[in-house]
Amino acid sequence: MRNLTLEKLLTSRNFILVLGITLGLIFGEEVAFLENYTPYIIGAILAVSISSLRFRELLPLKKNLKPIGVTVLVNYFIYGAIVLTLANLFISSEAFKLGFVVIAATPPAIAVIPFSINLKGDAQFSIVGIVGGNIAGIVLAPVIIMIFSAQGAIDPMAVVTLILKMLAVPMLVSRLLRIKPVHGFIEKHRSILIDYGFLLVAMTVIGITRSLLFNNTLEAIIPFLIVVFMMFGLGYLFQVYLNARRIDPHLIISNKLILVMKNAGFASVMAMGLFEDPHVVLPSAILSVMLPVYYLVQSNIDLLNNLKRIQKKRVAMEAK
Repeated sequence: MRNLTLEKLLTSRNFILVLGITLGLIFGEEVAFLENYTPYIIGAILAVSISSLRFRELLPLKKNLKPIGVTVLVNYFIYGAIVLTLANLFISSEAFKLGFVVIAATPPAIAVIPFSINLKGDAQFSIVGIVGGNIAGIVLAPVIIMIFSAQGAIDPMAVVTLILKMLAVPMLVSRLLRIKPVHGFIEKHRSILIDYGFLLVAMTVIGITRSLLFNNTLEAIIPFLIVVFMMFGLGYLFQVYLNARRIDPHLIISNKLILVMKNAGFASVMAMGLFEDPHVVLPSAILSVMLPVYYLVQSNIDLLNNLKRIQKKRVAMEAK
């Protein structure tokens, strides 16, 4: 029984993410040696994540234009416009502003797919939207970063190289992972491989930014509040808007997750790879910490909403 409990704990996504954050806080810059490997870890996570998906599901493109178009619109343009406006209004540090530019350019998190399924969203919409959104990121991410970064602040080739490592090449590798002997192993261990990959990235990012978090707590408050608003405040407002338009409840869940859940690992690695100043990484580090918090809170909110719906149906049936 004890072994089963330990196994359940060590395979719990939330425990693994919290463990990664905790290890980063404990070891600090001692884990900085992993920084050079993080682009490959993020690439491996993406390859493993989408290896079960057939790209032919995106075809015919005409049928899937809506989920892909919605994902690109809300993840890159709406989220990007709002987060960059908030950063420019309330933040004076150019490094922190660059950190939010990287977040604006970041594709939606692959984790949207399992979260959407667990929270009873529209699974097919989420799958097509996330895959299409990440493919679009191959072009949109470097364009957004280069447009909104100060001239000469980054090397365009460095941006392209990181995009190839973390998006383009992993998508090709994911097709190789569909070969039968490998595919069976990946299918069996996909979740654990992805979660412990994120543990390594979260540990590295938190470790590198630990001194900033501890020594510049006041300085980090505004970036923290912006990240919290983008997850909870913007997500709530978007949900109210979609409810007012009488959108299908399952679609609302998927759309909201696509809007608010950015790939924190991708953002962190881009920030570390493109900028020497660790302040640029801080917004992505905060995002990494807040994602598991968001999921836990959202899961409980949706559970309560479902219970309320069940109770209303029961009352209505008893009234008849």
